[in-house]
Amino acid sequence: MTVLPGAVLRAVRRDDLLQLASEADVAVGIVRQREHLLRDEEREAGVFSVALSHYLAETRSPEWAIRSQACSYAASLLSFCRHIAEPLGGDDEPAELFARAAAELKSDVPWEAALDHDLALSVFNTYRRARHLRMNGEYETALELVSVPLNSLFNTGAEPHWGLYMYEYAMCLLLSGRAADVPALLDGKCAEWEAEGQPECVTRHRLDFAIALAHWALGEHEQARQRFADARDGFRTVTRARMSAGGRDYTRIRLNVESVEIYHLSLVQSLAECSAVTAASEVEAAEARDLGCLALEITERIRGRWRVIARSQTPLSTVFRRIFGDIALLASDLPGGAGAELGLQAALSAKQTGFAARIRQQSLLMSPQLRSLLEEVAEIEDPPVESLAATTGESTEERLRRVNGWIAQTTSTMLAETVLPEPAAIAEIRERVGDRWAVDYVALPNTLSEQRDDWFRSVLPPVGGPAEFERFRPGPAFHAFFTGATDQPAGGPGEPWVDRLPEMTAQDGPDWRTLAQELLPDTITRTLLAATEPAPVELLISAHAELSLLPWAALCIDDLGTRLVERAVLTQCPVLTCLDSTAPPTVESPALVCLAPDLRFLAAERTAWHLGPASSVLQRCDWPDGRATTVDADLVSVLRDRAFDGGLLHIACHGDGTGLEQRLFLPPRPLPAAQALSLEWPPSVLMASCRVGRLHNPDDAEPLSLVMAILTGGARCVVAAIDEISDAWASRNTANMINAIRRRPTRLDLELRDLQLASLHSSRLDWALLSAYVR
Repeated sequence: MTVLPGAVLRAVRRDDLLQLASEADVAVGIVRQREHLLRDEEREAGVFSVALSHYLAETRSPEWAIRSQACSYAASLLSFCRHIAEPLGGDDEPAELFARAAAELKSDVPWEAALDHDLALSVFNTYRRARHLRMNGEYETALELVSVPLNSLFNTGAEPHWGLYMYEYAMCLLLSGRAADVPALLDGKCAEWEAEGQPECVTRHRLDFAIALAHWALGEHEQARQRFADARDGFRTVTRARMSAGGRDYTRIRLNVESVEIYHLSLVQSLAECSAVTAASEVEAAEARDLGCLALEITERIRGRWRVIARSQTPLSTVFRRIFGDIALLASDLPGGAGAELGLQAALSAKQTGFAARIRQQSLLMSPQLRSLLEEVAEIEDPPVESLAATTGESTEERLRRVNGWIAQTTSTMLAETVLPEPAAIAEIRERVGDRWAVDYVALPNTLSEQRDDWFRSVLPPVGGPAEFERFRPGPAFHAFFTGATDQPAGGPGEPWVDRLPEMTAQDGPDWRTLAQELLPDTITRTLLAATEPAPVELLISAHAELSLLPWAALCIDDLGTRLVERAVLTQCPVLTCLDSTAPPTVESPALVCLAPDLRFLAAERTAWHLGPASSVLQRCDWPDGRATTVDADLVSVLRDRAFDGGLLHIACHGDGTGLEQRLFLPPRPLPAAQALSLEWPPSVLMASCRVGRLHNPDDAEPLSLVMAILTGGARCVVAAIDEISDAWASRNTANMINAIRRRPTRLDLELRDLQLASLHSSRLDWALLSAYVR
């Protein structure tokens, strides 16, 4: 009995999830054209629920064909969502629905009882039913369904599915420990097919794929690679022949383009992983890397055809996040750094979801122009039923590209890049990093895990240096900081530090040294230790998930207690694909100063700007002559009307919230992040407000917050606090930053570092809660 290696199990599970995702997408797509309700759903889970309700209702149709197809589609939706841990609710079981679909195809007339109403539909439904049973471990029952005489498929219109039957047969054997039986059995089946004089089976590549998996499970890697290559050659031959056909056959293939790409992706990624196992030279590692790059290209191509509006936080995207995780695992395992750029590309693709859907949830707070553009994106991707037959001579891609250009022209390039994302160009990102060091982090699941168990980090040195990519597992210091977990058996879990950052002191706080050892790549640590305080490293961090809430400046990079900020000018970039090609700008005069009148501690900041105690909320301040003039408008009006062309905006007010509802409590009314997306912001923004720098970065979507909105609206450097800080401390030290800028204009991130260096020996760690964000 063969125990399957984890890599083989991953390949089988990935193939299953991809097939289920493809079928679920088809099922939803059919209903999407019929149900107006679907256009009101932003999350694909909601869309799936509507589609499921539609099909369950159709199981009561008077037409047997509709009842059968509805049962099959409903079963596929339920099976898919349950296998990705996104249950749709209800008591319906996929196995029962598949059985009902099959029963609907049987005739009630005695002399016709042996025949199905629709032989092809019956075969296809049986294949899906067998797969569902096999995925649930019911191997013998599944084997009974697909163990049919070969000639029973002839002249049924279902011959193409023979390879799918045989694949299921092989997977039942493989997963039940009988991998050694698979190659000879399937080769015999192929010989039997050829002996019957049938035309070449268009799903023959699935048999070669199954045989390759069996060889891999037996440790026969060369034979496995050869059969994977045979499967790929057969797939290419069939695909070329079909795509060159004309008429109805071509139309049918166009409708099945998604399933064709799914087969290709599964095959290429499995071949890449199998090749990586035995890669012992640079040439072999490069071959595995190139296959991984092709798998990523196919993944991007498939995902690019999905609706951008429903691209993030969806069950379908859950499968692709696991694919990105598999590709990242492959890249991290390749020897000699061969997979560094592949790993970074996979990481950036996983994080580059596009946030159009979440923006639309708060669209009423935006400008009419931006709201209209977002609605046009939705309309292009999901047109009303009555317009499906209409044509303007312009393809969907062309229309989206046109709207993308309008968003870039009328709002911001960064917003266009995040609403309608394009695959990241690594060469351009390397060029934008320039003379800085950059570290990108991502947490990803894989197809053997429902949770994201793996963390990956990429190191991008200054232009010309080799990139690095590695997998790492956070340790006890990470878990103590973010979850409160501890290794003390008697102590039990404590409160996580991330929820009580304002309580940190020099004596009582997280284990900053161990955190640095767990999180910083060795290359970065060595580079930091070689730097000095007067000659620091410029370090750019693009965090992910929990790491977005870490006070990076406080990490200790050696046993002497040297803080990271002592050796680095530290900035964070929420989305590395939107990185600007230049360093943050030098702060220029004039400044727009907005000091909320209800704050207790503002005297120091008023003095720094030469403002009297009774000055109005909004002032325009020039330097070096020190003139201040009252602005007869509120901040939102000024930014909306593009009535300020200065270099700095200084805000002092209360702040709170998360995501698009994160807000500044400005007079006359609060300013939420959703509204901030519609405004034009100056290059440098200094916010002396609690929590508005808190950038929650979800696992499955790009971050959205006030900082992200301000960067999207044109700012190039934003300094803000990630948690609550002392009002008195904030006022005094913000005033120190302003005084320094007025004496000697410099970059906002450099001035923040000077403030942090001057505060290193404070009893409180407020200084570590300030971060500089750039785009």
